[in-house]
Amino acid sequence: METFWSIVIAVMFILFFCAFIPSGKGDCTVCGTHGLTKDLQFYNFKEIASAHQPLKGIGYYCTACAGKVEEAAKLVAVAKANAPTQTWPATYKGKVPVVPGSEQSRVHSDWQKEKESAREQLLVTSVYLFPEANAVKQIEFDKRTDSTGNYQYTVWRASGIPCKVQ
Repeated sequence: METFWSIVIAVMFILFFCAFIPSGKGDCTVCGTHGLTKDLQFYNFKEIASAHQPLKGIGYYCTACAGKVEEAAKLVAVAKANAPTQTWPATYKGKVPVVPGSEQSRVHSDWQKEKESAREQLLVTSVYLFPEANAVKQIEFDKRTDSTGNYQYTVWRASGIPCKVQ
């Protein structure tokens, strides 16, 4: 009888212990396999709006997916290096020298605490999605109030139309 209760206690202990072990800690975020992984947070894809990020920067990746991760990181670095410097606000009434047919669909940044951070993310995301774009026109900023506990603050989101100018 004592053996029976020791087995029951041992099984309960194992089940209790396994319930609190984080599952999937070593799973590859890219392909889902379990094995030898590296931390994906090393690559910062936050320059790209979260809706368009090639890989989420939280989790791990396996050696088989290392090529995909490095390729995505190169594309983000190229987009960051080639971010458009020519921008026009939505209130601009003059003529923008857009190459016909180069206008793309409107792109949005994530909500940011700084207005300039939202603008920068919009520019990098525009080039990441449309490598031929060298300008963004009709830039608009949306703002809203967020809060953390009792602390309230304004967050910004930028949007604009990527295009190629002459």
